[in-house]
Amino acid sequence: MKKGFVRGLWGVYDNSHRILKRRAYTDQWLRRISENKYNPEFQTYVFGEENQQCLKRYGIDSILIDKNPAFFDGVTACHRTKLEVMKYAMIEDGYDEVVFMDWDVIPYKKLPDDTWDHFAKKDIIQACLQQYKNPRSWHRENEPRKCPNGGFLYTRGEKPLLDIIKEWEKQPDMSMEPALSKAIDNLSGGWQGREYYWSHFEIDFCNLHRGSAHPKEIRQTKHEYMVHYQGQLAKGEKIRVEE
Repeated sequence: MKKGFVRGLWGVYDNSHRILKRRAYTDQWLRRISENKYNPEFQTYVFGEENQQCLKRYGIDSILIDKNPAFFDGVTACHRTKLEVMKYAMIEDGYDEVVFMDWDVIPYKKLPDDTWDHFAKKDIIQACLQQYKNPRSWHRENEPRKCPNGGFLYTRGEKPLLDIIKEWEKQPDMSMEPALSKAIDNLSGGWQGREYYWSHFEIDFCNLHRGSAHPKEIRQTKHEYMVHYQGQLAKGEKIRVEE
């Protein structure tokens, strides 16, 4: 079975909207990733020839999916592109298991040799559960602010990924996370609570820290090899590099 980590780059340099500004902001993370000695081997997919040239400047090889850098609308559907990257990896490049990583997911230690065995212990979709300020799991009345984060996302097989895409198509949004949340809840017959999520869907090796929906004493039981910087460290909390 073909398994691998993937990243994606898309968008245009445009400061006219707060979401469009993220493309320029991403360059600092490209530099950090290009210099990081703990990176797992990953395949990068790109939209737009200018973005591909940008990756080359940082020494990052890539596969061009489409010459259009804004394959989906850059404001109203920008993160739908993330699912398209994973879809291309699975359908066109033949991956059976994929972990998508945002550029601000930074490794602090080389992943263990049995990484994929860890992923196999849980369900066919895995992601860090985040506690948002506003509801993201719109389909759910109970705890709608708890929603999976799409920055470090594992899927096993095409079907769960296509199910996420189907949920997005029912209710298109700038983010793909509400659709991700609905697809995961579908797997468990509805929202079963934080503890159930931790046991079945919480992905290992990456932490959101203060952005996490899990209490500190729980999230610190993870094997911490990477930090997603969207979820910054809580006061007094340190990155725990595994020995």
